[in-house]
Amino acid sequence: VKQAMLRDWGSWDGDFRAMTAELRRRLLALTGDRKGEYDCVPLQGSGTYCVEAMLVSFVPKNGKALILANGAYGLRAAQTMQYLGRAHTLIDKGDAFVFGFSKLDVMFGRKSADAVRLPYRDLAKPGVRFLQQTITAIDPEARRVTTEAEAHEADILVIALGADYDIAATPGLAEGGNEFYSVAGAERLAGLLPRFARGRAVIGVCGAPFKCPPAPSEAALLLHDYLSARGVRADCQISF
Repeated sequence: VKQAMLRDWGSWDGDFRAMTAELRRRLLALTGDRKGEYDCVPLQGSGTYCVEAMLVSFVPKNGKALILANGAYGLRAAQTMQYLGRAHTLIDKGDAFVFGFSKLDVMFGRKSADAVRLPYRDLAKPGVRFLQQTITAIDPEARRVTTEAEAHEADILVIALGADYDIAATPGLAEGGNEFYSVAGAERLAGLLPRFARGRAVIGVCGAPFKCPPAPSEAALLLHDYLSARGVRADCQISF
């Protein structure tokens, strides 16, 4: 990555324009557009920037969005809709959520699990309608969502349900390993790390794609600081 960054790419360069054109062509091919009815416009910026651009473009001023959430990104979409003045409803099966980075605070004993838990009731915003319901079915063509309580319809569905972890898919991980991607896993590590003063720590990625790509490297760097502060870094090896 560092080697690639040594080259100064500019949007006015012919090779850069050719590379961008090829990227657009390949992305359009993934959509199955064989009649040339669509085009691809790359947007530079964060994921949030792209989501905001999508919401302001696709949801009409008099339209309604149904946001299916499982934490921070769903709430962020709801807050964007509130800012844009678009009608929307936020649905989450839980009454609270935890930011991903907060699990590292739990892992290294900086905060408790209760301290990083953010109830939706404390984050209520004017114009944000929150429903705590469990989603049982999604009909994307009809833009209809069914929960255990009722059915909902909207002009656009924003699906931000996240992903469940399949720990058993990696042999031996459940029996002999640890993870910090869940609050429960971070709490277990918070109990184990104070007793780790000598030996090897391996921070591994079981496969791609995986959630929050920076998290493993962040954990490795924070573990380095944690062990250094305890004065045992020289007796420990960190492999990533």
